[in-house]
Amino acid sequence: MKLFNKICIHDYHIVKTSNVLQLDDMGYPLMLCMIKCKKCGRTDQIWADVPKSLLDDDYYKVLKWKHMEK
Repeated sequence: MKLFNKICIHDYHIVKTSNVLQLDDMGYPLMLCMIKCKKCGRTDQIWADVPKSLLDDDYYKVLKWKHMEK
């Protein structure tokens, strides 16, 4: 009988990145990335730190939040 609930020690690698950057509370850029485990195939999303130099690149856009009025 195969055990389907075995614990995997995930070995994630980035499979996709977005072209949208979000600034954290201290002004450092973060990029949304899709990651996948090489062992079990599980996928997830993370916000990864990226160099500030990407803010000057025209390919990347900075996410801007709009406050909604009540």
